[in-house]
Amino acid sequence: MKRDASTMHLVGTLKDLYAEKEVSTDKREERKRREKEEAMKNYYDVQMRKLDIDEANAKTRAREVEIKEKELELIAASRTKEVELKEKEVELKRQAEDHMIMTADLTAMNEVKRAWFERRQKEILDRTN
Repeated sequence: MKRDASTMHLVGTLKDLYAEKEVSTDKREERKRREKEEAMKNYYDVQMRKLDIDEANAKTRAREVEIKEKELELIAASRTKEVELKEKEVELKRQAEDHMIMTADLTAMNEVKRAWFERRQKEILDRTN
């Protein structure tokens, strides 16, 4: 009887230990599952923030490109205007020179100067006709 009681006590103790082990294992597995879920949630949050940052950076780069394109367009337009103004300036200088040549008094000039002026006057007249 003592042995049976001792064996029954041992079996009861082993059952209790096994039940505690299962509870402990269940708690550990639950804790690991929660930690894994939390780690996955943190990873997801980090990835979402990274995507948001990448999207913001892409928008910023697109805006920078747009601004650079507008700047280049303005520079091109400015240079075009500069070229047009230079062309007008050259044309006005040419017209002033033509006017001076056409209105020059040829009577007081020596033969070489007069020949040059007459040749230039003829070129001017040919160009305007």
